[in-house]
Amino acid sequence: MPKLYNVHCGFYDTTVNAGLFEGHTNFLVVADSFAEAKAQAKSKSEFKKLKMHVDGIQEIDTVDGYTVDLKSNPKLPGTTIIKRQKYGSSKSETLTFKN
Repeated sequence: MPKLYNVHCGFYDTTVNAGLFEGHTNFLVVADSFAEAKAQAKSKSEFKKLKMHVDGIQEIDTVDGYTVDLKSNPKLPGTTIIKRQKYGSSKSETLTFKN
C-alpha cells in the first residue's frame, strides 16, 4: 500500500560560499517502502543536477491524531501539487510539478 514519505536531502552548492556549507531540501514522494522512496528521490533531475545525497527519510503516517490516507487521482498522473505561503506573506500560492 502506498505511503507518504519525506526524503531529506543534502547538497553542496558551489555558487554559495564556495560550497563550504551543506544546503538541504525535502522531497515528498509516494512509495511502498523506504527503499523505494529513496530511489524515487534519487531519480529526480534536481537531485542529480545538484549531486545530492539522502540524509534521512520519514514515513508520514499520522499527524496530530489525523491519519494520512492517500487516494490516487487518475486525472493527475505523475503530478505533485503543493500549496505554500512564504514567510511574511498573507497569501498562499499553488505550485505544480510534473515527474
